Amino acid sequence: MKTNNDEQLARLLPYWMPDGEGILRSGASGMNNTTRLVDSRDGRYVLRVYETHRDESKVGFELAVLKQLNTLPLTFRVPTPVDSRSGESYIRTEDGKVAVLFRYIEGERPSLSTGVAQYSFGQTTALLTRALEQIVTGTKPAYPPYYELDQASDVYYALSDALKFCKEPPEPFLDLAEALGKIGDWLAAYRTRLPQLQAMPHQLIHGDLNRTNMLSAEDGRITAVLDFEFVTRDLRVMEPAVALSDLIFGDLDEEAIWPAAAAFIEGYAAEFRLSREETDVLPLLIQLRRCDVFLHFLYRYWDGIDSADIVIGQILAAKASLDWFRQHGHRLAALCAGLSD
Repeated sequence: MKTNNDEQLARLLPYWMPDGEGILRSGASGMNNTTRLVDSRDGRYVLRVYETHRDESKVGFELAVLKQLNTLPLTFRVPTPVDSRSGESYIRTEDGKVAVLFRYIEGERPSLSTGVAQYSFGQTTALLTRALEQIVTGTKPAYPPYYELDQASDVYYALSDALKFCKEPPEPFLDLAEALGKIGDWLAAYRTRLPQLQAMPHQLIHGDLNRTNMLSAEDGRITAVLDFEFVTRDLRVMEPAVALSDLIFGDLDEEAIWPAAAAFIEGYAAEFRLSREETDVLPLLIQLRRCDVFLHFLYRYWDGIDSADIVIGQILAAKASLDWFRQHGHRLAALCAGLSD
């Protein structure tokens, strides 16, 4: 259950502000967290309450990465966490959740519908890869790499649990048995590629680059990257895979997908080049992103966080993406080859 009680949230403000003089205002909250804008005498802030976990190590790792990124000469902004008046990086809410205050960043969510925005998206993704390569942390990331397809939550779920769900769907998912069968078949086949993936270049990645986690200027240029909640050590090539996946399967119509993907790849290649081995597996990882989103919400459903309707939507989206790849995979692979030396 989300922390939507503003009176409860307001009682957190004195931890950061004298007498808690901040005024709460509605902000855009995603599916994972509760967010409020806070206006105070010295500026605007963003109060964030983490809803999917209460794990201090996850939040602590995210904040440590952000504090280091804020010391680098970036061409875009990233969130700046604000320590409490007593020097703490985060605060516990009355119901035990973790809350963090960030400085507000001006900007609008990009539409990613123009060539300028798509090129800037690719360029920003590459520049973030270069920046995160420089970050050194003294602790282990809380989240596993995408390719492990296991996720820690209140209960630990393994890929075998999801495969069983796909093979023997319970109510209310029986009508989606065919779609789940195709997803399960893809996941089982994907498992055979794990040794190859595990041997490829790794580094820290943002892991969730999409339009909802960025801000842009009026001309479409990306000016900020937000929401580093899932930052972790993963395949270097997974960063553009996530970004391209969300670009291809976002709001664009079929005819607009190809020039958008080409603009992204041109922007990325202008700042960073991948190895041929990495570009060869990029289409596979784009599919992995779509299936991982399904698994993410399936695990949330098992944890009692999301409804069956949300999982059903993700099942249909994953199945649609696999169907798309059967038709267009070769064309996409040829386009991705432009990212290698």
